[in-house]
Formats: sequence, structure tokens, C-alpha cells
Amino acid sequence: MDISSRTSSYKKADAAITGALFSLLETKDFHKISVSDIIKKAKINRSTFYRHYVDKYDILDNIKEMAAPLGERMIETSADGETSHFDLLFNSDYLKNGVPEHYKKTLLLLMKVRAENFDMEKIVKAGFASQYKPGENSYAVNLERELYADVCFRLLINYISDDISNERTDACEILKNLVTYIHKQK
Repeated sequence: MDISSRTSSYKKADAAITGALFSLLETKDFHKISVSDIIKKAKINRSTFYRHYVDKYDILDNIKEMAAPLGERMIETSADGETSHFDLLFNSDYLKNGVPEHYKKTLLLLMKVRAENFDMEKIVKAGFASQYKPGENSYAVNLERELYADVCFRLLINYISDDISNERTDACEILKNLVTYIHKQK
């Protein structure tokens, strides 16, 4: 067998393992998924699994490594300086038309995973927090940064969920309504 066919079969097995994990995440909590479950779903031998990964947590590390460049590409999309990341995500058709449906589904599945080496919610929020630019009058920058990341995260989940896939939600209008409500509470 030549090296190109080994590479091809290796990639095929790797895709089967990752695909099996995603499939299992649709119905099971990550912590209840066993390596045996993944092997059975992927229709591979145990030795094949262990040639690729040490354990199921190793799969998450691989996913994280593959996902990082995708997130960076999205951030670079608005690097023109004219479009803020918030506008790109929530006040344009980028999430609706620029992100394939299977990416959205995969992201939602990964959001459910909470492991020592992997917490997609923290990863995404850290990305949003890093994009926050405080104003001159900011006196609680860290709190503002955390709130911004939380709001962006919730909006992202809302935008990529099946619940509203056909409905256009105006993020700025939602935030204006929230600020108005808070001002009324004084």
C-alpha cells in the first residue's frame, strides 16, 4: 500500500471517529459517551481508534486545533476596519448566508460539551471579549468586557439555533430594549 492511500484511509477513519462523536452528542451527554460507543458508531476497530486518539478527550483537542483557524478567519473577515465584529455577526447576513448549516449544527453540539480540556462556551466568549474596545469613560472595563462577551454569546446561540432560523432578529434593537428596560428600573 502506498503512502497516499494510507493517508486517505487514515483521514477517512479520522472523519468517521469525529463524525461518530458528533452523532452521539446529538443524543448523549459527552461524559456519558464511551470510547466503545464511538468505535461502534464509527464502525472501526478499537486499534484503529487508538492509532488516532488516546481517548475521547483527545478528539476534543483535535477539534479545538481544527476550529481555531476557522474562528481566526471569521475575525479577519471584518479586518477592513469599517465593519465591527458585532455588526458582521449580528447586523448582517453573515451568519445566515456566510456560515454553512453544518458548521452551525456542529457549533451547537460542541456548546454542550464541558470537559477539563474543552469548553466551547469559554472559548467563544474569550474570542468576543478580546474584540471588546472600551470607551474613554469606561470605569469597569473587565465587567464591560464580560458582559459584552456574554451578550454576544447569547445572540450567537440565538442566531444559529434552529428555533429562529427563518426569523431575522435585530441585535441592536434587542439591546436598546434591554437598556430602556434597565433605565426604567432606576
